[in-house]
Amino acid sequence: MFSFPIIQDKLFFEMTPMIPTREFSTDSGSFMPYALLRMAEINGAGIEIELTAFVTLPEVIESEDFINTDDLMAISINLNPEQSDTTLTFICNAKNHCVLIKNGKNLGEFVCERRSGEDERGVYWSVTLPLSTSFLEEQFGVSSLNNIDHILCNAYKTKMKNPHKHFGAVAPFKNAYDLTSFDNLTAFKVISL
Repeated sequence: MFSFPIIQDKLFFEMTPMIPTREFSTDSGSFMPYALLRMAEINGAGIEIELTAFVTLPEVIESEDFINTDDLMAISINLNPEQSDTTLTFICNAKNHCVLIKNGKNLGEFVCERRSGEDERGVYWSVTLPLSTSFLEEQFGVSSLNNIDHILCNAYKTKMKNPHKHFGAVAPFKNAYDLTSFDNLTAFKVISL
């Protein structure tokens, strides 16, 4: 089972586990980019989500339809599945373009922080999604996961069209190329570190 940690201080965020994409659609062929998910609740300060993809030249076409054309990273999440059917999906490209989709409805741009660089694993780009306690309360009816047993989640690295069409996820999925599918979500056990 996957885990979702609650940590006491943001200083410990870099020490929380990174979960790699390990599930790929059958048509991904040999192009299965290495991507990672790191997420944690920082006690009293909301949730931080970091998505990282190791792709040297991520394709970005300056268009309104970036979800269908660009290299993407995404996360779909329900933070309170026993009390709420709300599922939020954040879809981001390598040019700091990120949209928020709630239960299939596009709510527009979501502010994220984009980084890029190179480390011992290769050239990467990443996005960080800060979810404040007020945002959590507004969307899920909770400001903390302290009294929640598990969440539902999956994170993706994908490109919808050729060249290099692919669909990878951190957890098993039922519906490839569907970033908002509730059926693709997997339980993550909430743990305090």
